Amino acid sequence: MSKMKLTKASIDALPHPDNGQKIHWDSEQPGFGVRVTPGAKTYIAQNRVGGKTRRVKVASVGTLSVAEARKEAQKQLGQMATGIDVNKAKTEAKAKGITLKEAKTKFLDKPKLGEKSRYDYGRVFITYFSDWNDKALKDITSQMFAKRFTKLQQENGQATANKALRVFRSMWNYTRTVHLVDGMPILPECPIFIVKAEGAYEEVSRREATVLDALPAWFDCLENLDTAAHKPAGDAFKDYVALLLRTGLRASEAASMRWEDIDLDVGTFTVRNTKNGTDHTLPIVPQVAAIFERRREAQTEGFVFPANGRTGHLGQPRKYLDKHRKAMGLHWNLHDLRRSFATVATTAKIDGYTLKALLNHSRKSNDVTAGYVNLSAEDLREPMQKINDHLDELAQGKI
Repeated sequence: MSKMKLTKASIDALPHPDNGQKIHWDSEQPGFGVRVTPGAKTYIAQNRVGGKTRRVKVASVGTLSVAEARKEAQKQLGQMATGIDVNKAKTEAKAKGITLKEAKTKFLDKPKLGEKSRYDYGRVFITYFSDWNDKALKDITSQMFAKRFTKLQQENGQATANKALRVFRSMWNYTRTVHLVDGMPILPECPIFIVKAEGAYEEVSRREATVLDALPAWFDCLENLDTAAHKPAGDAFKDYVALLLRTGLRASEAASMRWEDIDLDVGTFTVRNTKNGTDHTLPIVPQVAAIFERRREAQTEGFVFPANGRTGHLGQPRKYLDKHRKAMGLHWNLHDLRRSFATVATTAKIDGYTLKALLNHSRKSNDVTAGYVNLSAEDLREPMQKINDHLDELAQGKI
């Protein structure tokens, strides 16, 4: 560290070090200086606050004149002299001003967050909280959240409202942990507490498959669904949900399928975006082949189910899903179709290991037998056909 009269000429003449930093203090204003690094020169102010040295960035050299920077430094030195920790105040202000959009972006970028979770959580924010994107987290009150939770309960069901709450809480708590001053969080507690305090949050047990209770009506409403407003999107929805029911795929797995992973000649398709991170190849039985053939007439490259009017693949088909629910008079969700597939498989006497292979369930480390059972797509063809034939019989009311 050196001491010199800081002027524009003397600062311009300061060489940049190859690494690290060098600080040059002003000989006229104690506590005012310039920090020089390999790529920048910065005005700084330094004083003691509560017995500890605090160094504050004033401005980048070039954004203020030396006289302006010296004057600004005097203000900050005066604040520190009165016990105000300027850096702490800046950190608090930044944390309190963070918006939902900024917080959820950092949350979804967490290195340890899996791709499947990143996609699912992102859809929750887009679908249920996008109108809050520009709001500072501190301005989202418990009353606001309670009102949103009630709306989700009424329009989407308890399970959806619960999921939205859990994802929002995870984002909020993560944001609290990364914005600390002296080891303490700046943000208040997550505003979901009022929902639990008022008893609005209710645990939902794993549901039985609801679609099977009225499968003929489900297929009939699907076939006669009004798609006049936008027929391509409506037809894609019909094929998408039919594929979920007939293959047991997860919603995101089917939505992100690409044509390059479908071989109609060989009679197999491969899912890449799976929950357990492994590629999953399944047989194409005639009922499923018919779905792919219809899709191929509309789209031969890229995603089998492309996003409507946007890049990427299909998201949550809310519009036609709501239309079908209304026409059928039954609230169901996309995951019900996977449950229905599993239920039909059990009814059709498909053994447990085969069903796990069809559903691509991860194997438990303590299940030694499962480690020896490796079923190919050909091994799964007959069970898949049996399930689809059983679905057809249920749809026709023969069972």
